[in-house]
Amino acid sequence: MAYFWNQIRDSYLNTFAPWIEKICGDEIKHLCDVVFIGIDENVRFIRRNIKEIRNLFQKVICKYDLTYTAKTPEYTEIKETVVVQKEDGSFVQMDTNSTVDNDDLPFEVLNKMHESDDSTVFINGKEIVEKKISDALSV
Repeated sequence: MAYFWNQIRDSYLNTFAPWIEKICGDEIKHLCDVVFIGIDENVRFIRRNIKEIRNLFQKVICKYDLTYTAKTPEYTEIKETVVVQKEDGSFVQMDTNSTVDNDDLPFEVLNKMHESDDSTVFINGKEIVEKKISDALSV
C-alpha cells in the first residue's frame, strides 16, 4: 500500500496541487500539502488539525477517481478525475491522462485486473486518501 500511496501523493503534487492553489487559494493548498507531504513526518500536527483537514477533503475535494485501462501487455493508461468545489460554491472538474509501464503498476491494480479478467480497473482515490489519514491518526 505504501507504493500506491506514494503514487497518489506524487500524482497530487504534480497534477492537482497547482490546480487546487489556483482554484481554492493558498490556504487550502497548504492544508492539502500537510495531508500529502506531512502525513508521515508530522502526525502530531495532523492530529491537532484533523477536523479541518477532513472537512477540506469532504467539502473541497469532492471526487478523486483513478481509472486504469490496460492498452497493451506493456503499458496501461491512467485517467485521473478530480472534482474541486470553489469557495463560491461552484465545481470544477479536472481530468488528466497518462500512461505507465505495466511493471510500475501498483500491486492492488494488477491483482484487480487478474481477478476480474477486465482490462479496466476503477480506484476511488478519495477513499484511499481518507483511509491513509485515519491510519496515520491511529498510530
